[in-house]
This record gives sequence, structure tokens and C-alpha cells, in this order.
Amino acid sequence: MPRYLKRILIGVTVFLMGYMLLSTYVDHLLKKLIETQVEKFSSAHYKLEIADIETSLWAFNAVIKDMRITKVRHQHLPNERYYFTLSAARVYVKQINPIDLFFNHNIQLQELLIDKPNITFDYNDTINTPIEKDISLIKFYYELNKVVLKDAGIHVNKRSGEKFTIGVHQLSYSLKEKYLLIDSIKIKGLNSVYHAFDYDCKIEHAQLYGLDLNALLNRMEFGYSSCHIGSLNMQMKAHSLLKKSSVFKSSQLPQIKSISGGKINPLRIDYLSISYQSKQDFVEVSGKRFFYATKQLRMHQINLKLNQKHHTTSYIDKVVITGFDADRLIDEKHISISRLSIEHPIIKSSLKVHENYVKALPFTADHIGYSIDSIKELVIHNGALQLSDKRKPNLQFDVEKIEMLVKNLDPQYLYRPNETSIPDYIMLKSGKVHLNFPNNIYQLNMQATAYNSREQRLQIDSLNMQSNYDKKTFYTHVKKQVSRINLKVHQLDLNGFDI
Repeated sequence: MPRYLKRILIGVTVFLMGYMLLSTYVDHLLKKLIETQVEKFSSAHYKLEIADIETSLWAFNAVIKDMRITKVRHQHLPNERYYFTLSAARVYVKQINPIDLFFNHNIQLQELLIDKPNITFDYNDTINTPIEKDISLIKFYYELNKVVLKDAGIHVNKRSGEKFTIGVHQLSYSLKEKYLLIDSIKIKGLNSVYHAFDYDCKIEHAQLYGLDLNALLNRMEFGYSSCHIGSLNMQMKAHSLLKKSSVFKSSQLPQIKSISGGKINPLRIDYLSISYQSKQDFVEVSGKRFFYATKQLRMHQINLKLNQKHHTTSYIDKVVITGFDADRLIDEKHISISRLSIEHPIIKSSLKVHENYVKALPFTADHIGYSIDSIKELVIHNGALQLSDKRKPNLQFDVEKIEMLVKNLDPQYLYRPNETSIPDYIMLKSGKVHLNFPNNIYQLNMQATAYNSREQRLQIDSLNMQSNYDKKTFYTHVKKQVSRINLKVHQLDLNGFDI
């Protein structure tokens, strides 16, 4: 073998041996520095276990194998808000600073990608003692820039009995910018004490700005400055339908309520779908371009399905609600609305699908638990109504071009069947009205109607009631000697008409 080839071979061998020794040294150094840093910044609150570390000196990256980090329980801190355990087979550390690592024996964890982690939280929601921020997390803000979770499983167990199971396809969080990016996440909530239902929720393509991780962990406050969600689908089922009942003491509910939540800041959802099912009710609403900010809510292209006493389907171009305090609704479970504006609703209702619906009242166990006390002003523009009854297939009632203004409406009268609640003011106008009577003998048509409750005045233009059959066919259907009536009124004006 030529001498120059021997020298090259010896050089390559020495280089490879040096690289292997250096890599082994770096693996050991990196593991020691990570363990020391966690212990230093956490003030003995956290315990870190690492099986092995493999580094790539060329890419300045590392892979941590079989990592487990646990928040340690201390007997002298019985009222600690939460504990957690995070375990992952692979954790990828990116953008290691080699100069800082070799010469200063310091490591800055710029970015962590945690693959298929399993995270368990034990959260005490039955105490209301103010707790300071977790200082260890604040210090980590300066050492860690970004955390990415991929295919994560998160389990949250609350002292009250409530449980969350969260599946994350991919999630990234910037600690310095407090910015959360979610590709896809599924949340399952069980055994809630404060809510009377379990739920499944799927969120896709979400961006949250100003998310405070300390507030979330220490006070369970999901606070943010603004949020944009691509799609949100939520399905709720009443505990009574699932044959569940709460055994938690009701006296402790105020404590749970007072430490739950966070302010609802600007929220935008491109597509929203929500459903609620109980023994008595099924409600489903979906829509596009949902937006909430400063006590105003609006949504477009809404599809609504109600299966209660009557079966109703509706399509609405646009809904705008002002004076809608979402924070108060979440905290107190009831609110009043200043103004509800409904643009171009098309309502189709099949009457009395559930004949025993009223007899089943009260059904407080089936109620979703949130209610609207009053609506100061209800406005409907360019609406349409279609009523039918399967028991009476000939019945048909259609109303076009509905314009309505109602003041001081009490929505809760629907749950008080033995009471009557009349709004302070009703103004109603409509275009064509068509009624085909259940016996299919007559039909009634009106070209336009107008009603004003304050003036107690009803006006009808071009009222026309006529038989659906000619004289011979009419008596064949009636089968008795009665008068066949055709009525035409050009204009009808009723004063003193009080509904």
C-alpha cells in the first residue's frame, strides 16, 4: 500500500475515533447540563429522568431517549394546585449553541420537539387559595424558545371528579411570544360538576396569541389576547341521558366556579358546529364566520335544528347579538341580551312531534344549564316561515317577507307552560300569507299583514278565503248540507286588537 494512502487511512481512523470520543463526551455533558439546569431552575419542584442522549455535532441537534419529568409532591405544600408527569420515548433538541456548550458548559434549549408524549395532570379545583406564579416556568422562558408536541396524549384529572382527555396531532408553543399554534386537537370532557353534560370537541387549525402558560397551570385560566380557529365541532350529551349524577357537595361549587375559566377575548371561528342532546331535546347549530369581541357576537350562514316539542329546521343568513357578555354567561350561567338581530331566516317547523313534551316538564336535569333571562330587543328582517303537521298532512302555513320588532322578550316562558308572557311591544309585518286548512276544504291567502301591539291594530290587505273544490266536489268531501263560502276582502283594519 502506498505511504500516502496509509497516512490518509490513519488520519481518517484518528478522526473517527476522535469524533466518537467527542460525541460520547458531548452526550454525557449534555445530559448532565440538562439535569443540572432543571434542578437549578425548578428549586427541587421537578424531577427529570433520562435514559440516554444522542447528539449530532454536524447539525447541532440531539435526541433525548426515554425522558420523564415529574412535578414532585411535597408534604409541606398540601394545597399545591397541580402535579404532572410527562413521559416521551423521543425528545428532539434543536439549535444547540456549540460554543456555549463547550466553553461555558451552558445549554440553551432553543427548541424541543416531543414525539408521542404522554402527559398526566392531577389538578386540585376544590381549593380557592391564591397561588403565586410558578417561578421555574418563568425562568425557563429565557432558556427555551419553542416547544412542539406531536401525537400527544394528555389526561387531566380534577379533584372534583371531572376528567379531560386530550389528543393532539401537532401543537407548538412559543414561550417568549406566548403564541400557540394547533394543527388538530380532540378534547373529551367527562363527569363535570359545574356543567350538566359531557362533551367531545375537535379543533383544527387554531392560533392563540397571548396565551399565559402560568395562568393555565396555576389558576386553570385559559387566558389569551386573541384567537383564530379554522373549525370547531362540539357535541354535548346530558348527564341524565348518560345516567350520570354528581355526588360532589354543592357547597363547593362556588369555589370551583371562581377559579375556572378566563376572559373571552376576541375569538374568530371560520366554521362552528355545536350540538346538545338530552332525553327531551336535540339542538344542533352550525355556521360560518363566527366572531365575538366586546360583548358582540355575530355569525353567518347558520343552520339550526331543534327537535323538542316541535321539529324545526332553520337557515339564517346572519345573526348579530349585542350586549352578549360571554364571561358572565360562563361564570353565572345566565345573561340578558340587549339586541338580537336575525337576517333572512327561513324557518320550517313540523308541529307536535313529541306530544308528551310538556307533560315531561320540569326537566331541569336535562337542561343544558345556560339560559337567557331576557332580550330587550328582537329584530327579524326578511324572514320566512313554513309550518306543517305529519298528523294532518293537508295543513300548510306559509308566511313570506317577515319583518318583526319585539321589545322585552322573556325566553324562559317556554319552560313555564302554565304561564303566559307577553312582550311589552310587538310590531309585525309580512308579505304573502298562505294557509291550507287541515281538512283541505279551504285555503286562506293574504297579500300583506301588519300588526302593532302598542296601537292594538291589525291590518290585512287582499284577504281571500276560498274552497279548494268546485261545488260538486265540495259536497262529495263534506258529505253534508253546508254552505260553501268564498270570501274576498280588499282591506281589513281591526282596531283594539290585543293579543
